[in-house]
Amino acid sequence: MRGFRRLGRAFKKNESGAAAILVGPALISLLGITAVSVDTMSAFTAKEQLLTTAQAAAAAAASAMPDKDRAIQAALTYAEENLKGAPSGTVVTSEDIQFGHWDKQTQTFTPGTYWQTANAIRVTASRTTSKGNAVPTIFGRVIGVDTLGDLAVTATATKFDALPCINALAETGVGLQIGADAKIEMGECPVHVQSASSNGLTTDSDSQITAAEVCLNGGYVQKSNSAINPMPGAGCKTVLPDPFADLPPPPTSGDECLFTNKPPINGEVLDLIQNAVYCGGLHIGAGSVVTLPPGVYTMRGGKLTVEDGATLKGDGVTIYLTGTDAVLDFKNGANIDLKAPSESSHAGILFFQDRNYGGLHRIGSHVNASLNGAVYLPEGTLNISGNSSLSAAPSCLMIVASRINIDADPSLVSNSSVTGPDASLCPLPPHTVRSRIVM
Repeated sequence: MRGFRRLGRAFKKNESGAAAILVGPALISLLGITAVSVDTMSAFTAKEQLLTTAQAAAAAAASAMPDKDRAIQAALTYAEENLKGAPSGTVVTSEDIQFGHWDKQTQTFTPGTYWQTANAIRVTASRTTSKGNAVPTIFGRVIGVDTLGDLAVTATATKFDALPCINALAETGVGLQIGADAKIEMGECPVHVQSASSNGLTTDSDSQITAAEVCLNGGYVQKSNSAINPMPGAGCKTVLPDPFADLPPPPTSGDECLFTNKPPINGEVLDLIQNAVYCGGLHIGAGSVVTLPPGVYTMRGGKLTVEDGATLKGDGVTIYLTGTDAVLDFKNGANIDLKAPSESSHAGILFFQDRNYGGLHRIGSHVNASLNGAVYLPEGTLNISGNSSLSAAPSCLMIVASRINIDADPSLVSNSSVTGPDASLCPLPPHTVRSRIVM
């Protein structure tokens, strides 16, 4: 206030013009309004910075769970990196980090003790007088106000060991269609559908979806006697985008053709050549058994075909599909038993289709597929026919495709199923998200 009094006295002493009597108070008022406006904007900016800091710290901490010591250290480190201009180590302290339980249905966080089992973490970022890091005013000091007061925000994140077990990426039209009597059983793993259309998810009669959550950008059509548990949107904040959008092709995908239009394989083959490029695809004849050694197998310009009664198996395998007509074609009665590598640049990736190509990938009727890894077909459509079974083996199954149709032929009533783990525990590439901000 002393600043204003001095300014007022100056105007009173200046009698050179009557205009000063009017202009002086007006300038004082204008200065006050300017001070309030500038410092209000400064407060908004500071609070946004605090929110960004709290979210970054919470996400980093959740990614480190269940190791709580490492989670605390991650929160403190990310807080320091995300908010500059405050005294070091004050915006988020160890006392500002709480472990607890996040209830998806009620959207509530219940704090617990350090020693209790937790599925979430809450971080408070603050700049307060008691911490000695309050944000200083810019003009407020003219009227005797030195700080913006106490500012604090919280962010809550959950551990997200992986991503949705089913993620339909198409932005319009039917992204995920479940035919009559077909089932998706994902346990504690989510199902996400990107389509913004009113029928982005469609379930036919007596079909069933059970998942940790069913998240939609658009709407859904639920036909007679079909069940979706939980109901779409319950507990969902956002539909997650393509989890592998930045993942490059495998290092060997550009190698020269090792085989061109190779004749169908018949009989039993125990060790195909590792990291081979099959131009024209690979055809496994009816009743044959092919075992793939660990490595990357590229299908360029042709299908991977497994005929009726044939078996394709392998451990530590990534199959890359590129070029026109490079799609999966598992005929009726085929048997598939494949596991992705657990350590490599493409850890957890079982099938990976070049983003420049799409097409229709077919899994015929009565196919028994035990898959441990991600089926990544970002521009392709995956059709799973009647009475087929896709299951995790033993703990990891992710299907990421433009569109996914499970036994969607309206003329058929059968019992196809896609069964995932309680949580998608794929050994994912290091850039993938492993936590989620929920509040």
